[in-house]
Amino acid sequence: MSVVAEARRSELLPRSEVEAMGIVWRKLLGFARQASSVLPVDVHVYCGSCWAHGAVSALADRVKIARNAQGADINPSVQHILNCHAGGTCNGGSVDGPYQWLMSNYLSYETSNPYVACSSDVSGGLCDAGEWTIQPYPNVTISDYGSISGEAAMKKEIYERGPISCGVDALPLLNYTTE
Repeated sequence: MSVVAEARRSELLPRSEVEAMGIVWRKLLGFARQASSVLPVDVHVYCGSCWAHGAVSALADRVKIARNAQGADINPSVQHILNCHAGGTCNGGSVDGPYQWLMSNYLSYETSNPYVACSSDVSGGLCDAGEWTIQPYPNVTISDYGSISGEAAMKKEIYERGPISCGVDALPLLNYTTE
């Protein structure tokens, strides 16, 4: 197995494009004023919900980019995704599952459904299945989404519209050694 620690020169965008993208994103996402990430990052704890965190984070950042950083930042609820079985559970899930679910549902903000690192398939009593159709509440939804594959397509999408969510086969990493 080969693990690439750095991008090969052939994989890099031209320096002028990268610099232009960095300037635009820093301005749009507020990095000129703060050195931290766009939105707070939840600690996943023992819940295997990276698929949901990635999808929700990419969505929030794309909303900010699409709005040219106008208005208040949105912070969609990862827990809402877990509660509604929108693509998976704490035992893993699908990166595009939340987007499929969002085509016909609303996603509440973190303030109305904070992350507690559980789903209804995990014992503990915090995440028993329940009714989650309360409306109105501050929410986000989508009208379209798609899939791409290949490095060139991913680079182009990121450059043109912002962060993407993607799945990685992490099973080979379980056998990774430094030798």
